[in-house]
Amino acid sequence: RPKILELGCGTGILTELLVKLKLSLDITAVDIAPKMLACAKKKPSLKEINFLNCDAENLPKFFFKNKGYDLIISNATFQWFKKPFATIQKLTKLLKPNGNLIFSTFGNLTFKELRTTFKEVEKKMQLRLSLHHLPLKNSNYWIKLLQNLNFEVERKEILIQETYPTCRNFLQTIKATGASFSKNNLPFNLTKKLILEVLKTYDKKYIKEKNKVYATYHFILINAQQNLK
Repeated sequence: RPKILELGCGTGILTELLVKLKLSLDITAVDIAPKMLACAKKKPSLKEINFLNCDAENLPKFFFKNKGYDLIISNATFQWFKKPFATIQKLTKLLKPNGNLIFSTFGNLTFKELRTTFKEVEKKMQLRLSLHHLPLKNSNYWIKLLQNLNFEVERKEILIQETYPTCRNFLQTIKATGASFSKNNLPFNLTKKLILEVLKTYDKKYIKEKNKVYATYHFILINAQQNLK
């Protein structure tokens, strides 16, 4: 049975897709969030999956004793890695010779409208520019990193514009999915003024059909195979 390790399985959306392939797979799925895992474990279709609560960047030692995965797969997790190179270097030790690492991650153009709006408003309010988004890498970053670790890499990039009734709805969606990030250190009252002005500016500037605002999602899809020649 092919052995698969899924990193950052969340509520089991990708895990379910793997199960629906109806192949005889030995799947281990890990996630750092207990509540996410609890939701995944409740799904009837995933009752045969081995779920573990742990950090993908700091896998327990027993993983490296029971190595030999044919595939390591992940959806929307790698952008959170604090040490991408060191983490993927460790993951290579878990793969079988010529095994595959397949993952999707958010690219650097994700939420570009929001980044632009924050900069414009901060300049207008004469505030120091702050980071209001997760620092995201472009596809060349991931390709170079993987090639330096002896992977042969295929990539695909997708840009999608999602629409929302207002910028406020958009930000609420980001928060609900756990994708919000900010290094803002302003006092509460000033932060409130900044956010209100961002909402107002965004709603005026980034309008699509039916008076809805839009936001760009940039997806990077990577299929990397170990090259041990």
